[in-house]
Amino acid sequence: MREISPEELSKILEEHKRWCDTDKKEGEKADLSGANLRKADLRDVNLRGAKLGFANLSNTIMPDGTMR
Repeated sequence: MREISPEELSKILEEHKRWCDTDKKEGEKADLSGANLRKADLRDVNLRGAKLGFANLSNTIMPDGTMR
């Protein structure tokens, strides 16, 4: 399982937001595959197109407000 610090996650999500907001012309698509996102609060995050395969999402608050 890949560990990601809160700072690193914030930077990845910022770049992903830019990627979404510019129709994939700027920023970078988030690759969180295999990442430990346990207990992360992602409720205000657009995860459209993000790679989440094998990510640990247990006890994570998702964009729709549900907890995984």
